[in-house]
Amino acid sequence: MPGIDLQRLFKQHAFESVLWISSEYPKGLKQHDNHIEYRCASQLGAPESLEGHWDLVVIEEELLKLPRDRAIQTLSRLRDLHARRLVVLFPQHPDDSHTVQHADLISLGLKALESQPGIFYHDLFDYKDTPDWLNSRFWANPENWDKFRW
Repeated sequence: MPGIDLQRLFKQHAFESVLWISSEYPKGLKQHDNHIEYRCASQLGAPESLEGHWDLVVIEEELLKLPRDRAIQTLSRLRDLHARRLVVLFPQHPDDSHTVQHADLISLGLKALESQPGIFYHDLFDYKDTPDWLNSRFWANPENWDKFRW
């Protein structure tokens, strides 16, 4: 597992539900009192069969070794429907068995952590910056209704 600081992550956010997808149960999490649900990557089944909603979903590299289409569909379904925060632990030097590559994770909208190589994340609450034009100065401003015409 790459160097993700699990202790800091769990102290920073009070997760009520966590889904951990890997080949084995993570050793460093047994002392936490958070609700952690573990699933084996090879036994996930079809992406459509996923049910539930989690505050955090952590995906280790085992899921990335599944067939590329299935892995990408599972990642995007987790990102869109099931997780508020998604963390993907991607090996720094992927071997040939990894079907999902660095560019695939970036194209799914995941951001690489610069401070910790090999970790990609997606946070529902900050994935997109609010553009400057999307504010009350330009939209639904009653003071300008009779002054300007589109």
